[in-house]
Amino acid sequence: VTASVGQGEKGKEVVLPDGTVVWLNKNSTLAYYKKFTGDKREVSLQGEAFFKVHHNTEKPFVISTPNAGVEVLGTSFNVKTTGDNTKVVVATGKVRVSNTGGSEEVVIVPGFSAEVTGVAVRKFRTDNPNYLAWKTGEFSFNNTSLRDVVNDLNTWYDDKLVLEMGEGFECKLTANFNKATLKDVLETIRLTCDVEIIQQNGKYIIK
Repeated sequence: VTASVGQGEKGKEVVLPDGTVVWLNKNSTLAYYKKFTGDKREVSLQGEAFFKVHHNTEKPFVISTPNAGVEVLGTSFNVKTTGDNTKVVVATGKVRVSNTGGSEEVVIVPGFSAEVTGVAVRKFRTDNPNYLAWKTGEFSFNNTSLRDVVNDLNTWYDDKLVLEMGEGFECKLTANFNKATLKDVLETIRLTCDVEIIQQNGKYIIK
């Protein structure tokens, strides 16, 4: 079975045969069996999704991406894959992340992330508190550069923000948004960073 979300669509919730819940982001595809048989629950992912895996010590849950493998017994985490890069961020529990060949692997817990680039696997502290904002609409910025703010906001606001800044411009934003209207978000940016915002062809140009 294949579930997918296209460009411009909002995320989709998919319930798998074992009760695992998956939230698919836009431009993402999940392939899975109508019924899990054998000693593993296996799915494959292209794009980004948040998994809340039903606990089953008898059958590990395994996600394959183009260059990585993710294995858990039951936990929640975010997986994002683009090209030969896969990034996993843990919300709860423990997750094993390996490259496709299984020659390198790391185990991560809440507060940590893993990234597979090609065959290289690395583990690090989660650096972006907004990794799940594409699903929740909740953002927290603490002295964050405007460029990073716009990149994060675009995950929820459908890539409607465009930053056009000259050399040397720098603005840091400290703010929290919880499913705020785009109008309110843009007004906060305008007042904080003293910028001009122009609406053009469905986009908002910040300059």
